[in-house]
Amino acid sequence: MDRSTFNDNYNVVIVGAGPAGSSAAIRLARSGRNVLLVDKASFPRHKLCGEFVSPECLDHLEVLGVIPQVDRHGPQPIHKTVFYSSGGRSFSVSSRWLAKNNGDSIGLSRRSLDQILLDRAGECGVDVLTETSVLDLSVMNGQPVHLSLRSSDGVPHGVTASIVIDATGRGRYVAKKFDAATAARKAGQVAFKAHLQGARIEPGACEIFSYPGGYGGCSQVEGGVFNLCFIVDAALVRSVGSDPIKVLEATVLKNRRAAEVLADIAVEGEWISVPIVRYGSMDPAPSPGIIAIGDAAAFIDPFTGSGISMALESSRIACKAIMESEDLDAIANAYRISHAAAFGKRLRTCRALRFLSNSPKIADAMITGFGTSEPLRRFFARLTRSNPLTEASVK
Repeated sequence: MDRSTFNDNYNVVIVGAGPAGSSAAIRLARSGRNVLLVDKASFPRHKLCGEFVSPECLDHLEVLGVIPQVDRHGPQPIHKTVFYSSGGRSFSVSSRWLAKNNGDSIGLSRRSLDQILLDRAGECGVDVLTETSVLDLSVMNGQPVHLSLRSSDGVPHGVTASIVIDATGRGRYVAKKFDAATAARKAGQVAFKAHLQGARIEPGACEIFSYPGGYGGCSQVEGGVFNLCFIVDAALVRSVGSDPIKVLEATVLKNRRAAEVLADIAVEGEWISVPIVRYGSMDPAPSPGIIAIGDAAAFIDPFTGSGISMALESSRIACKAIMESEDLDAIANAYRISHAAAFGKRLRTCRALRFLSNSPKIADAMITGFGTSEPLRRFFARLTRSNPLTEASVK
């Protein structure tokens, strides 16, 4: 976007152009709202993510009008997820259990997915500014919100908006300014990601490896590349000088299956790492006119493979609340209620599973137990999903 064509006032400003932010921008622009989408990054860019696009995501992507673009990138079909204990025991979950459409999951890099959605937002009339940071934001007399922006060339600009949507991910960089509960805390875990060549995982599978102190997953994305993403204790990372290969050797490769299938890998590109401070839900509407979506509202355990799904679902729920009222308090209340109804059960389920899996012995026992009962696997797979809201009113 030519910055000289800036508006000074928008109905909605969205900060963060991942799946949550870009999908919200598309929905709101198609409903007639004047929308600005801002991101500090230069696109296309890589992002730390399992890059597992579950089947319910495809329903969202169809509504957003990007399935043809997704297909052109050649995503990898993923028929099942296989969980491996440290000793090699396993159980599998079919992708077809995860959504009512009974479809497969796909592996698609965030570099591709985010660019597809960002391009679609522009096509729908969204003003898009990349390489642009939000320096500050404030509420003037309760309304509207004023944002101070600065582009990569150092040029400042100010805009106002009736609503600002925080889609900045776990950092919650907008919402935390209005939410004392989002206090700085020390990260207990660190997540790593890399793209690989040479992984020997089962074709059409996402493999999840359990090991003391964490878990990781590997699946194929477009172009014959494999995505490896794993979580480990922050103390261990510090003990090996934050070297990703040493971390990998000290954790993931302690799993028998992982050591077998990752024996001959070659890393393609650079490692990405981010600290993990919290799991679970934060206040999704911390102030009138401020709404958080995606990971900025709730961060779910990556082993569920539902991070992208929650980004798209929370975007849809937030847009529905915005479209149905002009009163900021009514919007906030409707969004809080709908967000809790959609995600509360799955977040509680994952919290319980996370607590139990902290012990390697219990984790191995759980994997053994799940492996003996398909009905049990189906039941817990569905508990990590929510029943999506009606789509018709928010297309």
